[in-house]
Amino acid sequence: MTAQVDILGIGSPYHGDQTGQILVEGMRRDGFSPGLDNVRFVFRILDRPGWGLLEVLRETDHAILVDAMVSGRRPGSVCRLGLDELPCPPRPVTSHEVGLLPVLALGRSLGLLPPWMILYGIEITPPPFSDPEKPPLPSEEIAENLRRAIRRDLTSLLFPEPARLHPLNCRTEKDRGQAR
Repeated sequence: MTAQVDILGIGSPYHGDQTGQILVEGMRRDGFSPGLDNVRFVFRILDRPGWGLLEVLRETDHAILVDAMVSGRRPGSVCRLGLDELPCPPRPVTSHEVGLLPVLALGRSLGLLPPWMILYGIEITPPPFSDPEKPPLPSEEIAENLRRAIRRDLTSLLFPEPARLHPLNCRTEKDRGQAR
């Protein structure tokens, strides 16, 4: 049986927010293959999907989302969050200016998210950039780190082992000790 995995590059053409789109487009262009014969990939580039993301996610059982983020970590770092690790949005959800976390929070509460979903946040330098027309592009090292992390996740999806914390998740060392 072949599993379909949707890899979604989320972003916007503004403020360097196209990092997720660039990385996913590169994977599609380069023929990303983690060496797993029983996986078919669907690559999608989504420009500020807002609430429409829920419709996309309802149609799949396995989703990997890649988006830029600004959290204060080192630019270029990759943060991995599973469904149960998604933070609550920091402010009330409104129909205006809808970001990724409010959409996922609503989708989770309504049961609209796929059974298996991973969000990869790629830390970017916050705007303003020295040249707003050319925000920094993700390096090949970042792209390779993301591909490697996705291979690990797909391997654990298809060949599950006992539960353990993923090495790229965003929990602190203190949180990791408490989770054991």
